[in-house]
Amino acid sequence: MVNSSADEIKAGTLVLYKSGPARVLKTGDKIEIELADKKTLQVRVKDITFLHPGPVEDLSGLKSRSQDSSGLKEACQILQGEDMTLRELAELAYGAFTPETAWAVYTGLLDGLYITGSAERIIIRSESDVEKELSARKLKADEKSAWNNFTSGVKNGIISPDDNKYLRDLELFALGKQGGSRLLKEIRMQETVENAHSLLLKLKYWDYYINPYISRFGFSDGNKYPEINISESGIFNRERLDLSRLDAYAIDDEGNTDPDDAISFEDGKLWIHIADPSCVVTPGSDADIFAMNQGAKVYLPETRISMLPQNAADTFALGLMSESPALSFCIRQNDDGSISSCGIYFSRVRVKRISYKQAQEAIKSHPFDKILEAAQRYRRRRSAEGASNFDFPEVNIKVENNKVSIAQYRRYESTMMVQEAMLMAGEAAAAWADENRIPFIFSTQTGNQTENQTGSPAADLASMFALRRKMSPGIIKSVSDVHSGLGLPSYSRVTSPLRRYLDLAAHQQLRLHMAGKKVMTADEIISRIGAASAGASAVQKLERLSNMHWTLVYLIQNPDWEGKGIIVEKRDRSDTVIIPELGLETVIPSQSDKTLNDEVTFKSSGVDLPNLKGYFTAV
Repeated sequence: MVNSSADEIKAGTLVLYKSGPARVLKTGDKIEIELADKKTLQVRVKDITFLHPGPVEDLSGLKSRSQDSSGLKEACQILQGEDMTLRELAELAYGAFTPETAWAVYTGLLDGLYITGSAERIIIRSESDVEKELSARKLKADEKSAWNNFTSGVKNGIISPDDNKYLRDLELFALGKQGGSRLLKEIRMQETVENAHSLLLKLKYWDYYINPYISRFGFSDGNKYPEINISESGIFNRERLDLSRLDAYAIDDEGNTDPDDAISFEDGKLWIHIADPSCVVTPGSDADIFAMNQGAKVYLPETRISMLPQNAADTFALGLMSESPALSFCIRQNDDGSISSCGIYFSRVRVKRISYKQAQEAIKSHPFDKILEAAQRYRRRRSAEGASNFDFPEVNIKVENNKVSIAQYRRYESTMMVQEAMLMAGEAAAAWADENRIPFIFSTQTGNQTENQTGSPAADLASMFALRRKMSPGIIKSVSDVHSGLGLPSYSRVTSPLRRYLDLAAHQQLRLHMAGKKVMTADEIISRIGAASAGASAVQKLERLSNMHWTLVYLIQNPDWEGKGIIVEKRDRSDTVIIPELGLETVIPSQSDKTLNDEVTFKSSGVDLPNLKGYFTAV
C-alpha cells in the first residue's frame, strides 16, 4: 500500500488510517482526522493512505455500500487476473467513483476473497483461487464451530471421541512437552501442569495410572543409548587379579536385576567387590557423557531407566555370568573397627546372588558370621565418632498391571552388614586417593548435629526427625573433608557404578592412576560433579514425586484404607506425622491430646492426585 502525498490531502478527503476509514478535518504540519467513532487525531502524512478526494461529511454512510459485495463480485468474475487501481475497479463494479464505492472496494481488499494487493495496484483473483479461498474459509469456520462445541463440552465435563484431537494440546502441556495450553486459555483456567492433569482426569482422557513426571523431567524408558563394544578378552585381561577362589556373595533385595557389589571373607580379610564398567566406559566416551548427563539410574515403581546401555548392565552386574569383572577392596581392621590397611585391585570374581533374608538365615555360619563381626565393629566405631544412624520407615512400591502394592522394608542384620561393608569401601577409596594425592570425588558433611540435649544418639522417630532437620547438607567436592553424618574422616561413594555416575567416575580415576596414566584434573572432576549432580538431583526428585503419585493411587484403589501414624513434630495448629505403612510424611490438624512419638490411627479422607496431596482424618 502506497502512502498518500501531501498534495492529495485536503479537508473532506477520505483516507485510510490503521485499516479503518477516516476523513480529513484540517491540513498543515500535522493532519487532523476524524475516525468512524468521531474521535479526532493529529497524524503525519505517512500515517494515512489516500482513498478518495471527497468531500466526505459523515463516515457513517460508508457502511451500507461496503456491505453490498454483489457488484464487486460480478466485476471480478469478468476481470479475473487483471491489475487495476482502486478508482478503476470502483467505477467498473459500482458505476461511479465515490467515497462510498471507494470504501466498498477497499473493504473487499481487506476481505481478500475476490481481490488482493493495495489501493494503488489491485489484483483480481482467478475463479479457482476464489474457490480455494472459499473452501479454506468454510474449513476454518467448521473448525471454529467444532472448537466452540468442544470447549462448551469441556466446561460441562462432556466430550466425545472426536474431541481427542483437541486434548492432545492439553496432554502435551501436562507432560511438560510444550509451554502452554490453548484450551486452558480458552476456558480461563490458570495454565499450570497440575490444572492440565486435573482436567485430563476429569474428562477421562487420562486415568490415574499415567505418571506425568517421567516426561516432565525429560526422561523416557525408550532411551537410545550409545553403543559400547564389550568383548570377553577385553574385560578379562591378564592384569586382573584372579579371586575366583573366594566365595563372593551379592546380597540384595529379592528381584534386584543389577547387583553391583559383593562380599567375601578370607583369613581375617574382608573383600568388597564392586562392578567394574569403567573398563569400557572411559572418560569422555559417548557412554560416559550420556551417563554423566543422566546422573543416576532411575528406579520407579512401574519402570527402571538405566544410565548405561543394557549390554553393560548384563555384563558388569555381579553374578549374572559365571565370572564377573570387579574392582575389589581388601580390607583389614584394627580391633576398634578402624581400617588398618586396604589393597585395591581390578579382579575377576565368582559371585553367588542371595537375598537379605537368605543371608540372615545363614548369619551365624561362615563366612557371614565373620563379615557381621567386622560390620559391627565398624558401626560401633562410626557411632563413637558421632555418626547419625537414622532408621526411618521405608517402603517398596510396585505397580503391576496398574495394581499398586506397598510393602514395608524389613531390615535384617544382614542389611546392616552390607551397608557397613560398603561404607568401609568408601572410606578406603577416599583414604587411598588422599594418600596418592589425586583429585577425587569426596562426599562430605560438616557440622555434626546428631546428638540430642542429653548427649545420647537419637533413638525415637521424633528425635531422628528433629535431628535430621538440623544436619548440614552434604557436599560433593574434589578435595577430602570429614563426613560427620557418617562419622568418617573422609568418604567417597564407589559402590554403585551401575547406578550412580559419580561412583563410575571415581572408578575411572582409580583406574587411570593404577594404570600409571594421566588422571583427570581437579577442574575435570569438578565439571563432572556439577553435571552429574544436576542430573542426579532431577532423578531424585522424579523418584520422590513418582513414589508420591503411586502412593496416592494406592489410596484411590483402597478408599477404606486405615492405618497408624507417629507424631514427629507438633506445632500450634498442626502435627507432622510419619505413616510407616505408607512410607509417607504428612501434616494433620493438631492432636491436642497427643505428644511426640504417640500413635494416631488414620483413615484416608481424599486424594488430590495432580497436586500430590493426600488427606487423612484421625479416627
